[in-house]
Amino acid sequence: IQRESTNYNYDYTTGELVSYSIYKYNEAGKTLTSTTYDANDMVTSASEYEYYEDGEKKQETYYGIGRRLERIYKYYEDGTRKENTNYNYDYNFLLFLQ
Repeated sequence: IQRESTNYNYDYTTGELVSYSIYKYNEAGKTLTSTTYDANDMVTSASEYEYYEDGEKKQETYYGIGRRLERIYKYYEDGTRKENTNYNYDYNFLLFLQ
C-alpha cells in the first residue's frame, strides 16, 4: 500500500496559496516521489527516490520546471554519496565523484 501526503505553502501576509507538494511513500514509509506545484497547478519541481533492499537510499533524481532533468545523486549501500551528476539546460552533463 502506497501512502500519500500533501503539504501546502501559503503567503503569510495574504494567506494565499503559493505552492503545494505531493509526496508518495512506499510500504516502509520511504519517499518514492515528491512533486511541487505552484498556485496555478503547474509543476515547478519533482524528485524520484530509489532504495536498496535494506532501505538505504540508492539514488535521488531531481527535475525542474517542465520536468527537465537537473541532477542525480547516487549512493553506496552504506548511505554515503558516491556520485553527483548535474545537467545544464543543453542536456550536457557534469559529473562529480566524491
